[in-house]
Amino acid sequence: TTSYAEELVAEKEKSALVNIVANAITVEKKVEE
Repeated sequence: TTSYAEELVAEKEKSALVNIVANAITVEKKVEE
């Protein structure tokens, strides 16, 4: 079983990845305009 701390780290990594992807998409849209 994963500990609570490990769960938190996994959530932080996921949200960091989501932010990176969202930023990349935003940048691509700006470049296309």
